[in-house]
Amino acid sequence: MEAAESLKKAGAQAQYLATRDTLTDLPNREMMKDRLKRTMELAQRRDRTVGVLFVDLDRFKSVNDTFGQDFGDGVLQEMAKRLRACARTGRHRHAQQRR
Repeated sequence: MEAAESLKKAGAQAQYLATRDTLTDLPNREMMKDRLKRTMELAQRRDRTVGVLFVDLDRFKSVNDTFGQDFGDGVLQEMAKRLRACARTGRHRHAQQRR
């Protein structure tokens, strides 16, 4: 029983790591593509629209070149923290609509 439970936990951890950026813990490109595809399919079935926000850090290479990669990593981590603070997850939005 313990071996099966350990294997299940390891599989869940592997799946999590495969869908997240290791530095920021934000969803990675593959997860984004999958979720966007699902969301667009659902929106089409329900005759709804979908909005996508694209964030780009202009001249970020110069930050790394000037201040070093560790500093640049800190900037990315802070950006991710701020994005998470501003964004609501689908679960929260749906839970609020059901009330």
